[in-house]
Amino acid sequence: MAGQVLGGIVLLIAGTALLGHATGEPFYLETLLASDGQSLAPGRMSIQTSLFFVMLGFACVCEGKDGPSCTLIRDLVCSLLVTLVFVVAAGYLFGASTLFGQGSDIRTSPQTLVSMVLLATSLLITRMQQGYFAILAGIGIGGEISRAVLPLAVSLPFLIISCSVWLSQGKGMSPALASALTASLSAGSLFVVLVWLSRKINGMESELRDISLVDDLTKINNRRGFFMLGEHMLFEAHRDGRTITVLFFDLDGLKGINDTLGHDIGSDLLKHVATLLRDHFRKSDVVARLGGDEFAVVSSSGDTQIALKRLERVVNAINKAGKRPYHISYSVGEATFSADNSLTSFSELVATADARMYERKRAKKQPRQSSLRSATSPPAREVETAS
Repeated sequence: MAGQVLGGIVLLIAGTALLGHATGEPFYLETLLASDGQSLAPGRMSIQTSLFFVMLGFACVCEGKDGPSCTLIRDLVCSLLVTLVFVVAAGYLFGASTLFGQGSDIRTSPQTLVSMVLLATSLLITRMQQGYFAILAGIGIGGEISRAVLPLAVSLPFLIISCSVWLSQGKGMSPALASALTASLSAGSLFVVLVWLSRKINGMESELRDISLVDDLTKINNRRGFFMLGEHMLFEAHRDGRTITVLFFDLDGLKGINDTLGHDIGSDLLKHVATLLRDHFRKSDVVARLGGDEFAVVSSSGDTQIALKRLERVVNAINKAGKRPYHISYSVGEATFSADNSLTSFSELVATADARMYERKRAKKQPRQSSLRSATSPPAREVETAS
């Protein structure tokens, strides 16, 4: 409420000055704070200053109002204030006195310009909390890029025009030559900014893609990345008449390792397996952790069986060496797309490989369960069964 009241006072004083410019009549409010008997309009501020404080007072009066229309009005007023500050500053920079005053005794002084800059910046910071200018304080890609480009976007036009003035006046060049050099400088500067901005956006896009498609623990593809890249490989296989194979891996005993040795050891096992898969399949193959203890590979190389045998030999050698606190064991199922089978979607390929993996996992457990039952059965029953 205090801000609205003070904004109303500012609006009244500045509005009176504007009215004085329009009518040519003096007002008491103009000489209330400052009087100058030598001036034709004692105490009157310039039109530029009057406009600035009229808009600033209006923004303060509207600050407590809610609603999208009020937000839009405040954003528009903030834009006009910033633009007016640029106009007055450009007038001083390039010696255009009509941009900052109506005469030697009615002008926006440098001290007033500094105050206008500070007030406009304060209002802009306030508008960054919500509304159109919130992007400048945002944490997303747009906010980061806008903060990086804003100083250059504000200063570059002034620098280019200053260079043109310096070439034509300070160096005595013809206006045509100064304009040509300035245009070249402008084009080159904007080209460099465009390339930098494009590289910045591409880098951020790559980071976001890595975050969304890569498993955080193992640094290989996650489920989303696996299905996205796998569907693309299947599309190419359809188009080119090639085959692709999906391998579905499931680790044995990860829960027991987590329970007995701790989750850090379990995580080390997952990272170790991810490294083994990445090293023993081609770089063109897609290796992924689908979640938990499940891994998958999609390959179009046609030598997956050779890679599986090579992986099995390496795993057996690691287990035999006994240098790690865990024993690597896994079950794997595969499914292949080709022109002569009915698997036409990538989801069907993955589901088929998954089902075959579980069949083999159950087959591995059955001999173990049979041996356990034999070891725990009473001798009399064994004799009876034998007879």
